[in-house]
Amino acid sequence: MPTDPHLDVPEALRVQILATEHWSLLATRNITYGAIYSRANIFLTVVSAAVVALALVAQATEFGDRFYLFALLVLPVALLIGVGTYIRLIDARTEDFWLLSGMNRLRHAYLEIAPGLEPYFVTGHHDDERGLSETYGPGTENRLLRLLASTSTLVGVIDATLAGVIGGLVAKAVGAGSELSLLVGGVVTAVIVALLVDADRRIIGRGRRLLEPRFARSAKAGCTHEQQMPASSPSADVPQTVRVQILATEHWSLLAARDITYGAIFSRASIFLTVVSAAVVSLALVARATEFGDGFSAFALLVLPVALFIGVATYIRIIEARIDDFWLVSGMNRLRHAYLEIAPGLEPYFVTGHHDDRQGLYETYGPGTEIRFYRLLASTSTLVAVIDSTLAGVIVGLVANAAGAGSELSLFI
Repeated sequence: MPTDPHLDVPEALRVQILATEHWSLLATRNITYGAIYSRANIFLTVVSAAVVALALVAQATEFGDRFYLFALLVLPVALLIGVGTYIRLIDARTEDFWLLSGMNRLRHAYLEIAPGLEPYFVTGHHDDERGLSETYGPGTENRLLRLLASTSTLVGVIDATLAGVIGGLVAKAVGAGSELSLLVGGVVTAVIVALLVDADRRIIGRGRRLLEPRFARSAKAGCTHEQQMPASSPSADVPQTVRVQILATEHWSLLAARDITYGAIFSRASIFLTVVSAAVVSLALVARATEFGDGFSAFALLVLPVALFIGVATYIRIIEARIDDFWLVSGMNRLRHAYLEIAPGLEPYFVTGHHDDRQGLYETYGPGTEIRFYRLLASTSTLVAVIDSTLAGVIVGLVANAAGAGSELSLFI
């Protein structure tokens, strides 16, 4: 049973226990995100290898019966791996809600011990829905963009595409015409997308409902242990060692979150570039086999839109990550401000900023931050945007060519 954290145990000892548990949750969250991106990388590697293998077989068999046999052997295996990956990613998102809820409870305990530190925290300290949104950072409420950019959606769309291709190949193998096979593939893809989105919503909703808040903002929200934190100044009756340990633990928490954010950026960009590379190699092989005939156009219009969707989702995720990073750096600057209120004489030793305004952010990001053109040109988001634009241009050109436009007009488009 929860007890008043101010009873019986020295504050320094309580903070040490809380900080140790905080570190435990941070390490678990890092493992969870590592599992997410490792599984996604494994799946995308399998899919990329399958696409290249299909292109080689198409070149060797000229899309004959053996091509269909090989595809119906390889693609179900890739789909099975994809479904397993999708389920693991949904589980990981539920685990992440639980871990953040636990860290918010610990922050609540910190601020019961040292209420005057609350202005220096950018993260939430309540374990209700709003508290989780505060800890996830700005933009969390825009669930449509978050859903579109999530790794689980990316994997789900690829799973649906694989299922659609398998459905179309089966229809073709039993004697259906090309148009009917394409229709079957499109219907199967749409149905699988709808089923996976519904499963995502149901599983995530059930996971959130299982998190019973103990320290919500209101008793009406189901909180039976909410305690009012008395107003206090940073220098009121709390030993400086205790305040510094709380601030340092929160600082490390923000650093860990920033590490996860940057890991997400580079993992997603790596996944996207792997897919694009596999698509380009496959198109080259199919072009050689078909001499840029109708089979090449059909294959390209199947592969490239999937690569473009992955690219757009990656671009959105990278932009969100940059916004998250501004927020995290702002939070760390607030904590540095608290350090320097406790020990003003340390200011000459800091190269980073200690104000949470624009100038403070520039100081923390380091020299050269204000040269925005070069930063923008060199950013990962610009790289992904250029590749996305190229893919979109190629797709439009192929559609124009398939519709009867000449080669020159297709290239112009």
